[in-house]
Amino acid sequence: MAETTGRARSKGSPRPKRPSRERYEHSHPTMSFRVSIADQERLLDILKAQHMSLKELVLAAADKRWPRVKKAVDACEDAFEEGYEDAKLEYRVVYPCAICGEPMEATSDEEKHAVAQYMHDHGWAHGPCQEKRRRGLA
Repeated sequence: MAETTGRARSKGSPRPKRPSRERYEHSHPTMSFRVSIADQERLLDILKAQHMSLKELVLAAADKRWPRVKKAVDACEDAFEEGYEDAKLEYRVVYPCAICGEPMEATSDEEKHAVAQYMHDHGWAHGPCQEKRRRGLA
C-alpha cells in the first residue's frame, strides 16, 4: 500500500506553493507587457546582440530616460507649487485674532460664512455696483 503525505489533492488541482516560493514571489513581483510580433522580434534581436536579459534592457532604458523624466516631473511640481502659492497669497482671507492679535486664516465653512456675513452687513459690493449706488441707480 502506498504511503500518503497527509495532503489530499484532487487530480488537476494546483500544488500548494512552498513558503520559500511565496516569499520569493512576494519580494520579486512579476511585471509583464504585450508587444506586437514585430516588436518582439526586434527586442529579441537586441537582447541577443547585447547579450542581455529583458530585465537588464528595461532597466538600462529606464536609467537612461529617468533624468529627463525626473526633470519634467520636478518642473511640473515646481510650477504647481508656484501657482498654489500665488493663488494662496491672492485669495486667502487672513484676519487678526481678537485675543492675541496673531494672524488667522479663514479656512472652515463657519469662518467663511462669518466673513461673508460681515461683508454683507457692512455694505461690501462690486466696484460697478458701488458706482451705481453712488449715482442712485441701484
